[in-house]
This record gives sequence, C-alpha cells and structure tokens, in this order.
Amino acid sequence: MAGLALLATTYLIPAQDRLRETRYQRDRAISLEKHHEQRVRNYGEFLDRLASKDEPLVRSLAIVQLNRTPPGTRAVLGPDPHTMDAGVLSWLEPVWVEPPPPPTPDSKLYRLASAGSTRLWIFVIGATLVLIGLLPRSGSGRGSACVESPEFAGESGVEPIPA
Repeated sequence: MAGLALLATTYLIPAQDRLRETRYQRDRAISLEKHHEQRVRNYGEFLDRLASKDEPLVRSLAIVQLNRTPPGTRAVLGPDPHTMDAGVLSWLEPVWVEPPPPPTPDSKLYRLASAGSTRLWIFVIGATLVLIGLLPRSGSGRGSACVESPEFAGESGVEPIPA
C-alpha cells in the first residue's frame, strides 16, 4: 500500500499543480472579460450621453478638452496641476483587479513530489515497494508449501508425515 501511495503521489501532486494554475488562468480571464464588458458599457453610456447633448457632460468636455471655463467661474487647481489627468479615458476606464495567485502548498511531500530529481526517486522507491509487496512469501517457517507427496516417499527414503 505504501508503494501505491508513493506512485500516486508522483502523479497526483503535479496534476494538482497544473489544475491549480489552470483555474487561476481561468479566473484571470473571467476577470479580464468582466473588465472589458464594463469598459464597453462605459463607452456606450458616454456615447448615449454625448448624442443626447447632456449639459454637464458637454460642459466637462469643454473644460477638459478645450481648456475653457464657463463665464463667471474660475479653475481650481490641485496640489500639482501637471500630474492631473485631463483626458476622457480616465472617466471611461474601469479599474481592473487581477485575482490573487493561488497559494502554493508548503509540505515536505509536496516539495519531494514536485521537484524533478526527487520525483524520480520517489517513483522508483514506490515501484520497488510495490514489487516487494507482490513477491510471494518465503518457504521457511509455518505454512510451508514444501511438503513431500506420499507417492515419492519411498524413493527419497523419507517417510511421509501422517495426517
């Protein structure tokens, strides 16, 4: 049984690693797809508001893109006006949050079964244990299969043991 467990370990732990990485890539792709869908919705809403000549949007675009302020108002500058983003894209781009990478298990068995050189040794030891488990019992001791048959008792000079 121990040999089978070691053989299964050399196969299952790397497969579990690949599954964990594939799930992470899937989650990352789903997150990126949701980000793109939100971006398309934002652009659609922006175009709809622009087509309907939404007054606050037109005023904001004039202030940002044409660097013009409505009469009777003054521009208020922040702490550093050179670092402020004055583009429309900053209004439209949603924030993308990348999913965290999956945690890597930290155990002695994981390290032994996932490293290339030690994985081969674990496999060889497991195969050897399986082979030892498949060997028949030895002939010495109780329950020995070496019993002389009664028909050949006279030839060897040994009398059979009465049953």
